[in-house]
Amino acid sequence: MTHTGPHILIATGGSGGHLYPAFAVADEIERRWSGAQVRFTIGPRDIERDICRSENREAQVLPLVSTSEARRHPVRFLTGYWRARRVARELLRSFQPTCVIGAGGFTMGPVVQASLAAHIPVVLLEQNVIPGRATRWFSRRADTICSSFEVLTPPLSQARVVVTGNPVRAAIAGIAKHPELGRQNLLVMGGSQGARGLNEGLVWLAEDHPAALASWNVVHQTGGDESAREVSSAYARMTITARVMPFISDMAGEYTRADLVIARAGATSLAELACAGIPAVLVPYPFARDLHQHTNARVFSERGAALVVEQGADPATTGERLLAALESLGSDARRIAMSEQMKRLARPDAAARVVDVIAAAIERRGLHREF
Repeated sequence: MTHTGPHILIATGGSGGHLYPAFAVADEIERRWSGAQVRFTIGPRDIERDICRSENREAQVLPLVSTSEARRHPVRFLTGYWRARRVARELLRSFQPTCVIGAGGFTMGPVVQASLAAHIPVVLLEQNVIPGRATRWFSRRADTICSSFEVLTPPLSQARVVVTGNPVRAAIAGIAKHPELGRQNLLVMGGSQGARGLNEGLVWLAEDHPAALASWNVVHQTGGDESAREVSSAYARMTITARVMPFISDMAGEYTRADLVIARAGATSLAELACAGIPAVLVPYPFARDLHQHTNARVFSERGAALVVEQGADPATTGERLLAALESLGSDARRIAMSEQMKRLARPDAAARVVDVIAAAIERRGLHREF
């Protein structure tokens, strides 16, 4: 008798913060179930396709229009969503998924909505302490919500919530390194989409207080080619040792070398830093509607794993705050203590826990077979 694996459709996109957990879950599905077939849907942005290519993953692109266009061009927005729903329905008919995974963000909406209408079990991944709008919309009808944090604010009281942690790629999940005394490697991450305010704050710091960075070997991901050129020029003018790039493909390697990280407070970056055990200076993105990065960062700050720096109204204010944070983290002892607290927040088995939830959702619907 021939046994086939489950068909799993993962609806994701928007940013690396949604895509990389989706890839981690896919890897675990393929490891656990011989013959499993996994497919992805993503949004239309170039960064989404670039990340898929970097991970050797193919994906169906949905013809969505950004939510930022909804008020200015409502007809265009609604037409894009309707077309995406049609693509999703056609994909469900042809692929016949056993289960659908919504890996966060607006881009999962058409697929999750079509799946619920077709009575296909849906599992949602919620990366943040404050659940996103798409998660809140679909939570009551989804089979299970996989939460990265112990507490969701507000709680999804009508939903089945399982705390799994945020899935990270296997190469990162297994790092859990011990700090090396006397080493000064600083990793700056603007995220896969960059972080203009963070980049500008570092440029100001390099130009106005170069001594603060002189003892560090800096690796800086800027998120764009133009910003990489600007940041690189600033470091070079001040003779600061730095490698600057728009995007880092080998994050596991950089995490292994890093002794301190300056980053936004996206949930996936935080999950990766916890697994790697790297202390962090977190600069939450200040323009999010619900300030969800601030809430994420607070969890890590309260546990002593990170310092939180508020982005200022101008590069000088941000730079001055980063300067104070770096000066307070100059000792090995302080960073080692923070590293230990960071590792206590790690959930390296999150991908396996999510796949456990997927298996349970399939069994509850009576769709389980000998995979």
